[in-house]
Amino acid sequence: MKKVILLVSSILCLVMLGSCGSEISKIGGENEDMKIGTAKRTKRERGKEDKYLVAYFSCTNNTKTVANRLAETLSADIHEIQPEENYTATDLEYNDPKSRSSIEQNDPNSRPKLSSQLNDVSQYNVIFLAYPIWWGSAPKVIYTFLESYDFTGKTIVPLCTSGGSGIGSSGEELESITNDQTNWLSGKRFDKNVSTKELKTWFSKLNIPKKTSQVTDISNFNLEHGKNGNASSITLNSGYKMPVAGIGTYSLENEECEDAILSALESGVRLIDTAYMYRNEEAVGNAIRKSGIPREEIFVITKIYPSQFDKANQAIDEAMGKLNIGYVDLMLLHHPGEGDVKAYKAMEKAVKDKKIRSIGLSNWYVEELEEFLPQVETTPALVQNEIHPYYQEKERSPVKCCCSMIFFIFIPHFIFYNKLF
Repeated sequence: MKKVILLVSSILCLVMLGSCGSEISKIGGENEDMKIGTAKRTKRERGKEDKYLVAYFSCTNNTKTVANRLAETLSADIHEIQPEENYTATDLEYNDPKSRSSIEQNDPNSRPKLSSQLNDVSQYNVIFLAYPIWWGSAPKVIYTFLESYDFTGKTIVPLCTSGGSGIGSSGEELESITNDQTNWLSGKRFDKNVSTKELKTWFSKLNIPKKTSQVTDISNFNLEHGKNGNASSITLNSGYKMPVAGIGTYSLENEECEDAILSALESGVRLIDTAYMYRNEEAVGNAIRKSGIPREEIFVITKIYPSQFDKANQAIDEAMGKLNIGYVDLMLLHHPGEGDVKAYKAMEKAVKDKKIRSIGLSNWYVEELEEFLPQVETTPALVQNEIHPYYQEKERSPVKCCCSMIFFIFIPHFIFYNKLF
């Protein structure tokens, strides 16, 4: 009986990616700076898969000069980290213990406010972080920047300028305030007159992880690869990996739901899709705990319904409580509806609070996405829609939308039953 339940309840996950790069590159011509949030593209044409950002803080323009040269060398986007209150020459007085910079650097809790913001950190997989050395450390405004975004799955490369001091332990000090899933590389001090050739040589020796390929051909996924038939995975824009196939739990309840999930997990399935409206989040959580499989090996998706949008924070906590598995791997808005932007922003906050790892949308098509996306800060990691040979929705498919997102396709079990068996 378990095997039958697994067969008719399973979902097929097909993964495709849309890319913003080709569309953005047409705006304003090749020689015009272009903004993404507050990050500017360099003038050199970049490949679709380039995901480098040079973020810098500079008071005397030394660091700015190096950062601009590095961005130009790597064809990277560039972002200036700007404090709300600019530093004056008096603020930077090294020998005055009462100067602003002296006070900030001696206070471990100092976090100067920023006036500049990045709209979407998720699009970058490598961040070059440039700053001057103050009193042997990075300025506290750099700490503010790092604590303002989620760098999970990103690689950060620190670099500095100074009057004579090396980078010292500043990189390690900054690394200590980010989570364990942020990859830090060793940094280097540069003179403001560093040449392009020197920067290229330095870059070539960095052990930067290869960029994740944007896969558009489902045949690239080997669903039989891996121990016990585990499906292969793809990396979301949040940095977390998601299996490309799993089990859906719509219409499964209580013991039947638990049995189906336990059978699926025993067979190697590692993705489970549930929702508030399925009324089985508790059963899903029970099965995961009973399975004995480490939590980090299982990817759980749940959704909040439009009727919950006006109390989204409560809905998120309710899902967390019912599942009782520590965190949610991916939470989606189940359908467009009144208050969906506000509800999405509540999910963005839950990501910062470590309750949710990734967020996305379900049943959003081109028209809805075009209206929704400009209103939110975080690009959805995934859009989940029903698309299959009997429901193609060619004109409304979100694949037409220009965004760096994964499209997760589900096929209801009754399609298999009625059409294929």
